[in-house]
Amino acid sequence: MFEFSELLDHAAVCQDPARRVAYVAAFVISAFAHTERVRKPLNPALGETFSWSSPDGAKRFFAEQVSHHPPVGVSRFLAPSWTAGEVVDIKATFSGNSIELKSLGSRSIALMEFDEDYTWNLPCTSVSNLFIGGAFVDHHGEIE
Repeated sequence: MFEFSELLDHAAVCQDPARRVAYVAAFVISAFAHTERVRKPLNPALGETFSWSSPDGAKRFFAEQVSHHPPVGVSRFLAPSWTAGEVVDIKATFSGNSIELKSLGSRSIALMEFDEDYTWNLPCTSVSNLFIGGAFVDHHGEIE
């Protein structure tokens, strides 16, 4: 989710409100830049955590699996001029050779200098040809 976090670094110091929104929107859709299916997704145990810090310690990321049935994870990214968080709560519908994943959680970004908060939900994701044929991922619907 944070591969292109430099977009938020730019948004956090941009004085033009329209450009700030454009940077945030670009960051939101950048999450779909690398969504090909290459292996089974991570399935952490209840209470399992993950943390990361940039080499200079300026940026930090924390994540925890807070529910196992249904699986729900939460995360927080802290940077000097912005913060981001997400609740990953997925409703999965399996139908033979495909699965549809509906995101029930939300994502948020706060730009501290401007006292701006952005919140959105992700569209549905379908993975087709799970067992037969070449598997492919399709995101459909609206980001709200």
